[in-house]
Amino acid sequence: MNGGGQRKRGPDPGRPGRTQPGPGGAGRRGHPGPAPAPREAKAGPAQRPGASPHAAGPGPAAKASAPGRREATVGAYMTRAVVAVTPETPLPRACRVMLDHKISCVVVADGERPLGLISERTLTRRVGLGKPLEVPARSAMSSPPLCCPPDRTLAEALEDMRARHVRRLLVTEGGRLAGIITQGDLLEASRRQLAELAERHGRLRETARRDELTGLYNRRAFDSAFGRELGRVRRYGGLLSLAVFDLDHFKAVNDRFGHQAGDEVLRRFAATLRDCCREVDVPARHGGEEFAVMLPAAGTRAAAVYAERVRRETAALEVPAGGERLRVTVSAGVCKWTRATDSMRAMLAAADRELYRAKRAGRNRVCVAE
Repeated sequence: MNGGGQRKRGPDPGRPGRTQPGPGGAGRRGHPGPAPAPREAKAGPAQRPGASPHAAGPGPAAKASAPGRREATVGAYMTRAVVAVTPETPLPRACRVMLDHKISCVVVADGERPLGLISERTLTRRVGLGKPLEVPARSAMSSPPLCCPPDRTLAEALEDMRARHVRRLLVTEGGRLAGIITQGDLLEASRRQLAELAERHGRLRETARRDELTGLYNRRAFDSAFGRELGRVRRYGGLLSLAVFDLDHFKAVNDRFGHQAGDEVLRRFAATLRDCCREVDVPARHGGEEFAVMLPAAGTRAAAVYAERVRRETAALEVPAGGERLRVTVSAGVCKWTRATDSMRAMLAAADRELYRAKRAGRNRVCVAE
């Protein structure tokens, strides 16, 4: 079997009602393939004589190879629109079909049963050997065609191409022509899979940095961000503040209204933290009902204004719980970076001292380290 290269064009052909790219022969580089006709459609007046389309819809193998279910198969990435000629089509007319459709090969088929291929390489070799061109397609085609089922994996199809030194495989199902898969298709599939893998990895990485209940950064992600910002301030100078929050009497909320109500309180409070933050601030759930917010380029005055706003909005929250309207308050401690608090541990300790001072002073207030 001889054949030239192909590059797949256009969107995934598995979606119904849309024009599918790439006919049975591979399209030349830079040229889209023709629009396919449905499998049951017959050749219309706009088609060249001797050319008959064979379009196959997505088979069960294509559905089974959806991302995330199992290894990708040929059926998911093959071109389902194939341009074919009959065995008795004169070779010059087959060449005209290839020229009109801007493709590098055509399939020779008897109905829906593929018999062989006629490619640019086949024609070049025939001319070079001085063989006559005024012959039927049956006499000039490369046969038998190399075929594979739609449930063959992409890796297996690529190995078939490598072992047989070809650039395309016809895809058959029950002896009927279903599509064509080329090296270009496999390359595109590999690129798509790599992109999906990178996207999935990014989502997993982001999920690992988030608290599942509130959606805020978890302690590990917060400590990492705080360490980077602290290093920047140490090197270049500037302001950096830290505010820690603790919901007042939160254990009593869980005991009286249940953990579902407690979880809803945590979600509402986390949303309040986010709404009050600037774009550069980093809010996080630091553990249990304790939250921390890193405020870059902010001194204690700005941080205290932020914490006071959070305190007021939290006190105004009403959370439905068992037919009642649950209200909560929060206490906060604020500190800023200084030479005396030149580490994350020292800043957390200073902010915690102010938080406990707010608790001892009656709760529902903000205390700031001087």
